[in-house]
Amino acid sequence: MTDSHLNALLPMLQGCSHLRFLGLYGNPLSTAVLKDLLQKTLELPNLHQVVYPFPVDCYKREPP
Repeated sequence: MTDSHLNALLPMLQGCSHLRFLGLYGNPLSTAVLKDLLQKTLELPNLHQVVYPFPVDCYKREPP
């Protein structure tokens, strides 16, 4: 999943009031999108665990 995919899903995720776990580890997401996700999911009352990936802008990609 990339930034654009998660941005498209965020409005739907906000309506998932019974969501308890969200695992995003291993997805190439940026810090900005992860911050947006955090802010928008704070309102979900049953969300108790989120597994975030390391943001792609925090590490260098190896040359091809």
